[in-house]
Amino acid sequence: MNDDKNGAEKKGDTINNKKQDPADAPKHGRKSSAGWGMFAAGILWGIVFAFIFGVVYLRSALITEMESPSSFSDTLAKLRIAAKNTEGWTVTPLSCSLPQPKDGSKVAVLKLCHGRYAAKLMDDQHSRRVSAMIPCSLAVYEKNGKTYVAKMNVKLIGTLLGGTAARVFSLDVSPDQSKMLEQALGSNAGKAAPKGKSRHERR
Repeated sequence: MNDDKNGAEKKGDTINNKKQDPADAPKHGRKSSAGWGMFAAGILWGIVFAFIFGVVYLRSALITEMESPSSFSDTLAKLRIAAKNTEGWTVTPLSCSLPQPKDGSKVAVLKLCHGRYAAKLMDDQHSRRVSAMIPCSLAVYEKNGKTYVAKMNVKLIGTLLGGTAARVFSLDVSPDQSKMLEQALGSNAGKAAPKGKSRHERR
């Protein structure tokens, strides 16, 4: 009898030990915590990479720089003629004169305005803030012995702003600017100039 009783007690203890194995619950908790940690880390790295990509893209795409095959004065003259030949556009030099570079290179800015396109923006209450960045500008300058033209990527800016600005900049302003640049720069229009080396790279 005692042997049977002792055997039953041992068997019961074994069952209880299996039920109350202290390693099971913590191990499951550790696996769950590790999974959530990896998931959160993945999301965080995704956000970081997306932010870095966005910054790099905007830096390269926000302003387009094109090399002109003509001299500074010829490029300036050709742009003025091209703007006047494009229906509805008026062109004026920048009223606030820019300081000229110390190396003697020339810099000039042309202001381009289209009354009908501007009216579309001003008639929309939500788009009136765009008046802070109109009229459009084209910069002409000398660098490393060559002449360049730079402009804002109005199509990209329109996409970022949305609404009426997106339609006017993408469907009206951008195509007209492309025509002007094609007349003035020929095959170089819209073709981004190769990036020069920085001073640190040259050293």
